[in-house]
Amino acid sequence: MSEFLLTGAVLLSLTMGGSLAGVALSRWLVPHSAAAALVGFFMLPGALGLGLGLWWVLADLGGLVMLLRGAARARSLRKSLMEQDKVGWRGGRFVLILTSEGVCLVSGIIIALLSGQHMPAIIGGYAVLGLGYGVFVFLLAGKGLFDKLLWEEPVGFIEY
Repeated sequence: MSEFLLTGAVLLSLTMGGSLAGVALSRWLVPHSAAAALVGFFMLPGALGLGLGLWWVLADLGGLVMLLRGAARARSLRKSLMEQDKVGWRGGRFVLILTSEGVCLVSGIIIALLSGQHMPAIIGGYAVLGLGYGVFVFLLAGKGLFDKLLWEEPVGFIEY
């Protein structure tokens, strides 16, 4: 299976599985609420999309900072670009965990308010779900699974 198809299959699984899990959990906690089902449906796929977008933005900003810093030191943008190609771009995949945690925490608060009972338990459960999902996506990103989504060639994210 090609890398692109594998990435597509994993993204589809994360998106569809996340939507199904979110709806099932919200339906279990707030049985007859369309608003809770809607929040559950978009919670995990939203966390994934927002996290991947922020990760790439951070990588681009980190690369730009490294490029400008290198150009200032070498007094040549050309030398800095050549050096940048050797080193790669900084990552920032930790934002996948933070984004997932934030989105799930906000979703947990909404579901808890709609439920009206066991609020600390519901919010805590959603926070744990967000942490687990974020760590899982973080580990997948660390394996290089999402590197080729926007670029044809790997950009070589570097984690510090």
